[in-house]
Amino acid sequence: MFSPGDLWARSPASTLFSQEEMDAIVSKQNVRAPVAAHAQEPETVIMVARVGVTTVEHGFAPSDERLQAMNDTTSYFPPPCLS
Repeated sequence: MFSPGDLWARSPASTLFSQEEMDAIVSKQNVRAPVAAHAQEPETVIMVARVGVTTVEHGFAPSDERLQAMNDTTSYFPPPCLS
């Protein structure tokens, strides 16, 4: 999930949507396709996990709280691609 607008304003270190907006995005998309959230801040990782995104991109340095929120749903951290 990225907000529209300036490409450089799109940062996984920023929370760009409210909880209600995330709920609406994921509820519509999960009917048709998996949802990947680019989230890095601890609160944002927990928010996107709770709405049920498929993957949390850039969510490095997971804490017990973040991992528990993801474990309570089907969200996961995909392995990074190394070239």
